[in-house]
Amino acid sequence: MAEFVHLKNSFDIHPTLEKKLKIVELSQKIYQKINISSLEISAIASEMDCEEERADQIASYVKGKEDHIETKLTVSAIVAGAIGAISAGILLANTASGNTPEVVGIGTGLIEATLGILILTNKRKITYYHPGNALKDIWTAPETSSIFPVSIW
Repeated sequence: MAEFVHLKNSFDIHPTLEKKLKIVELSQKIYQKINISSLEISAIASEMDCEEERADQIASYVKGKEDHIETKLTVSAIVAGAIGAISAGILLANTASGNTPEVVGIGTGLIEATLGILILTNKRKITYYHPGNALKDIWTAPETSSIFPVSIW
């Protein structure tokens, strides 16, 4: 760029065909470098978009699995509670049942509490492997990046 500016200033003072050709040649080199840098930026941006989409798909899949299990556990807790309440009610109606209704109530309460705890702890974790970890380079900030081209880094 310094050579281009110097040559441009020199051409303005003493225009010659050689200087004009050199200015055109330097202009083409500058535009070529700008275009290559632009392509590198576009390529990295596209790669980052793909990685983001891939991570979003995995997150959606894991969330779907969590939701599916949570629904099953919730329905199971509701069914256990209903069966316990109905059983205890029937047993209470039978005066000769002794302390069985209390045992049924405590048992189904424990089942419901266990299912509730399982709902609360239903969090899936996965290890996300990807060969080009751009965030690692950004986080650790090495002198040269293994992911980003020199012009971008």
